[in-house]
Amino acid sequence: MTRFTRLPIEESDEIPRFGGVSFAYALIRPATVGGDGLQEWMTRALFQMFLEFMAAFARKDYETRRARATQGIAKAKAAGVYKGQPRDEQLHARIRACLARGMSVRGTARVLECSTSTVNRCRSQTIAAQKQE
Repeated sequence: MTRFTRLPIEESDEIPRFGGVSFAYALIRPATVGGDGLQEWMTRALFQMFLEFMAAFARKDYETRRARATQGIAKAKAAGVYKGQPRDEQLHARIRACLARGMSVRGTARVLECSTSTVNRCRSQTIAAQKQE
């Protein structure tokens, strides 16, 4: 069900068609062995309804949690309590040193085991600081 929570509503309608239903239907099926076609059809319909209900419930729960987290962060920022994660100055110093030696962004990221986004952010901040001087 956790995958349902992160899917856009449009895509969640397509999941039962991909065979994701078969594993749970197989758990229900032994109870209906020997039944006629109507009983099997009813079991499939009920399971489909249950699956759609759970998908809707999981999505609503996910959206509620996201909204509450966003509200809490905004409230903390307004109070001056939340400032985000502090910058790793040692890592930034090593990034500046690698870039000064002429290493590429990807090469720097690979050597220092950080993301290329971090390297680019440090590079941009360094260039902006040099322009101000």
